[in-house]
Amino acid sequence: MSSYFIPSSSSFDHKISDQNNKYIIKLKTDEFNANEFILTKRQAIAHLIIDAKHHEEDQLGGYIRRELHKIFVIPKHVDINNYQYSYNKNMQELTIELSHFKQQDSFMSPSYLSSIPRGSGDQYSMGGFLSSTYRTNNDLNLTLNSNTSGIGTNDTSTTSKNLTTSQYEPTPLLSSTSTKPFDFDLFHRSAFRPQIVSTSTDTDEKKIIMNLDLSDYSAEDIKVSVKDLDLIVKAERKMETDTRKSSASFYQSTHLPPQTDIENLISNYIDGQLIIEAPYLQQDQEKRRLDKTTW
Repeated sequence: MSSYFIPSSSSFDHKISDQNNKYIIKLKTDEFNANEFILTKRQAIAHLIIDAKHHEEDQLGGYIRRELHKIFVIPKHVDINNYQYSYNKNMQELTIELSHFKQQDSFMSPSYLSSIPRGSGDQYSMGGFLSSTYRTNNDLNLTLNSNTSGIGTNDTSTTSKNLTTSQYEPTPLLSSTSTKPFDFDLFHRSAFRPQIVSTSTDTDEKKIIMNLDLSDYSAEDIKVSVKDLDLIVKAERKMETDTRKSSASFYQSTHLPPQTDIENLISNYIDGQLIIEAPYLQQDQEKRRLDKTTW
C-alpha cells in the first residue's frame, strides 16, 4: 500500500477589502471542493473559522489528504452572522462576503432574529438552564439550575446554584432638560447584538433580545448581573490535570436603555448561547414603573 500526505500551504495568502458596506475576504487555498469547507463563527471573540478537509484514494490503496484551518478576526462594525461564500476551484480561491451593520432599527433584521434560539422563562439544554427571578425591590437574582433528573418537574431534590446577586437602584425619571439622549447606535453595536422586537402582532408590547456566544463555557461558569442599567456578563473556566493547569475568562457589559424593565429580565443558556430578554416599556409604562418603585 502506498500513501502520502500533502499539507496545505502554511501561509494561506489572502486579501481583505472593506468598502461599500461589504467586508470581503479572498483566501488562496489548495485544491478542495466547494462542499468541503466549513465556516464556524465564535461571536463572543469575533472569530470566523474556516476549515476544509479533502480525502481521495486510488485503486491501489494510496490516498491524498488535505486540510485547511484558518481564523479571521472580524471587526466590530461587520455582522459576523450575515455572510455568504463561494469557491472558485480553478483559481483555488475562497471568497467570503460579510455585510456591515446598518443603523439602529435595521439591526432588527429577521435573518438575525431567526438564528436566535427563542425561549421565555426557564429553558434548558444538556440538563442545565439559566433563569432569573426578581426577589425584592433591590435584588436581582439570576440563578442556575442544573439537574440530571426532574427537568420540567417540581422535584426539590434537584440542584440549584445562585449565579450572582446584584444590587441595583432604580434610575430616577429625569426632566428632558437634564437627561442626555440614550446612544442607541452605540447600544446596537455592542457585543450583545441587541434587538428590540414586538412580542405580539395584537399588542404594542416589545422586548429586548440580546445574544452572546459562550459556547466555550458551561452554564455553571457564567454569572449575569445588573446594576442600575448596566448589564454585566462574566464567565470563568478552570481546568486542571496532573500535568496541566489552564483557565479562561470572559467579560462583557453594556448600558441598557432606560425603557428596559430590568425587574423582569430573563437569562437562558441554550446550546452554547446566552440569551437575555427583558420587556421594553413605552414611556408611560416606564413612568408608572418608576412611580411605583419610588412609592
